[in-house]
Amino acid sequence: MANSYNQPIPPKLPETRRPGSTNRSTAWSCVIGNLVLPGLGTFVAGRRFAGALQLIVSQGGFLLMLLWAILYALSWMRQEKIPEDLGPGSWLGVLGVVFFVLAWFWSLISSIVIVVKGFRRTDLQPRRISDTLRAHR
Repeated sequence: MANSYNQPIPPKLPETRRPGSTNRSTAWSCVIGNLVLPGLGTFVAGRRFAGALQLIVSQGGFLLMLLWAILYALSWMRQEKIPEDLGPGSWLGVLGVVFFVLAWFWSLISSIVIVVKGFRRTDLQPRRISDTLRAHR
């Protein structure tokens, strides 16, 4: 291909992503993932250790809340009326909420970092010209 002066146009240098980096659309997908399930978006963004910890804390909190709900329902069935207090093991429910909210805020902070890095466009690195020329031969 040539331009109006019959000179060859050099090929465009393809951009490659660094491993573990995110672009803008991937960053926003990770934010939505973290809103739905704290830690999921962080894990998908390549921050595997932090994402796994966020998932463990959030799901541990969910399981504690579920255990409290089961104990509350059993107490309700035994008494044949709604318990006036939070029922037995109310500390399990409170601890579960604290864990889940903690993981959610932690994943929110991770989401902000992921989006900021996605908008900086630091995830692109140019290829060397010699590599590009070899690929087009």
